[in-house]
Amino acid sequence: MHLNETRQDLMNAILYSFSYQPAYYEWLVMEKFKVVIADDHPIVLLGVRELMERESDFEIVGEAISSQGLIEILEQQPVDIVITDYNMPGDSPYGDGLKLVEYLKRHFPRLQILILTMISNQLILTRLHELGWSG
Repeated sequence: MHLNETRQDLMNAILYSFSYQPAYYEWLVMEKFKVVIADDHPIVLLGVRELMERESDFEIVGEAISSQGLIEILEQQPVDIVITDYNMPGDSPYGDGLKLVEYLKRHFPRLQILILTMISNQLILTRLHELGWSG
């Protein structure tokens, strides 16, 4: 897959996640999406940030290398979209994977969540969808 295809797929997933949120429509015209990126791999953070900064609709307002850091950012400022890795090792009380997504949806219900993963387990993907995962 080429970089431009990957970039377009990421943008499509983010915009699609808002397509079922009519309350956002008026707001979308005026404001940039506030985005936080969370991944324990610095090269992934760098790559996703680079892709997002090329788009004028998005503003990166924070980066985290753990779920603990992600939650700290979310508690300090309003955020529209989280792009996070599914697996982030560490001893955070928020965990990662399903546990983290459950926490995010419970405490930040308007937050759109885009998960970066290579997981193809249908049970996990189904559960993520049930939790309100955006893509």
